[in-house]
Amino acid sequence: MSNNIKLLSQRLEESEKAQKIAIEQALSLKQPIAVEKLKGSEALKQAYAAGIAIGQDAMTIHKENQSFGQDMDKKAYLAGITDAIEGRSLLSPTELQTALIASNSAVTKNRDAKKEEQAKLAKNFLSNWSKQKGVVSDPLGYSYKINYVGQGKIQENDTVSIVVKESLLDGTVVSDMDLQDKSLTLPLDSYPPLFQSAIKHLQNHGEITFIVPPELAYGDEGYPPAVPPGASIMYTLRIADIKPTTAR
Repeated sequence: MSNNIKLLSQRLEESEKAQKIAIEQALSLKQPIAVEKLKGSEALKQAYAAGIAIGQDAMTIHKENQSFGQDMDKKAYLAGITDAIEGRSLLSPTELQTALIASNSAVTKNRDAKKEEQAKLAKNFLSNWSKQKGVVSDPLGYSYKINYVGQGKIQENDTVSIVVKESLLDGTVVSDMDLQDKSLTLPLDSYPPLFQSAIKHLQNHGEITFIVPPELAYGDEGYPPAVPPGASIMYTLRIADIKPTTAR
């Protein structure tokens, strides 16, 4: 059984145990719950919230499987979830097991293919990247290029605000704080080691671009559907501001 199916089953079971009475009340209605009834009952609110959480997790898994090339019918998928909650199945145990094994096999095959694709992409990209002027290898295991070093040294205990753009090596943008008008502010020693290392190459308002191998990023699993399995990541990090220790 795939890890995704195991995770979904586990969450369904945990939610059912935690909200058993509330779910039974909601299911007993057999019809969509009116907003007035929902707002008037804490038990129904809890059941509805539990269902929303399970549904969101289920759709995340659905999107992950689609990103691995599994063309899974949404209606059949949701019908299976509903039947699991209501304690019925249109398939025999043998049919269920056979279908899950086939599903897992297809996902694994496509995941492996995407990992191989990402490995080739990284090899070609790094071959050209490493020849660029100013590219340096960091002992932590990534390579980087300082776009602008900045002015004003960053001390170990300073609070640092950063703006980060995260992209795949084919140019696909995963997230961009600039476009979202956001920044992240933490004490320097609270950042993950990778980001601490990158920040320490800069001064205030400096900017760095660094290429991170999968083992320092999202690993073999990736972060579907946005980040494929085995993907290397390009980060562009800018120091928006620092708050010196003496000013804290």
